[in-house]
Amino acid sequence: MMIKVEPYKATLDAIEERLTEMGKESNMHNVMKKAINEVAGVGKDLIYTGVKGRYTIKSSAFKKSDIVKKATSSKHPGATLTIKGESIGVKEGYQS
Repeated sequence: MMIKVEPYKATLDAIEERLTEMGKESNMHNVMKKAINEVAGVGKDLIYTGVKGRYTIKSSAFKKSDIVKKATSSKHPGATLTIKGESIGVKEGYQS
């Protein structure tokens, strides 16, 4: 499963306009990069706690490290969360 975190074009334009008004337009990419990466990190935590709270899965079957965050770059304002691994079978991954 993959989840993409990307800002809307209108949002980017509004933030860029506001930073330009403040005289900090050169910081636009750094500000957006930090914000997007922070949202992706929070999303990673929410996915992990949500799955662990909803399902009774062994710790060895699903770890937080199974959710991989590919951070944003200056050319691509977005982040991707990918959940790696195979589907968990009933006998292998669930606690009794």
